[in-house]
Amino acid sequence: MRINSLKVTNFRIYDQADVILCPNTNIFFGNNAQGKTSIIESIYVLGLTKSHKTNKDRDMIKTDEEYAKINALIHLNEKEIQLDIILSKLGKKAKYNQIEL
Repeated sequence: MRINSLKVTNFRIYDQADVILCPNTNIFFGNNAQGKTSIIESIYVLGLTKSHKTNKDRDMIKTDEEYAKINALIHLNEKEIQLDIILSKLGKKAKYNQIEL
């Protein structure tokens, strides 16, 4: 599996972030508290539907927002697949190619 692109909305410190990943090694760098770990955490949440940092989904939603969304376009078994996770105060939804699971 390879992640081609990642988009987060209202996730942690991000209003919105779009990340295009190359097929090889990707390096995230920057000052402390700039959101590097949040990008890694969003990938973790996409894969496991939970965080490695918190047990509370609402902690991942940006302050004063109603929801957070993580979207990725991945390449798996020669196919392009869209994955979505939506976190809200009412719970979470996972989608695989726009079909809710």
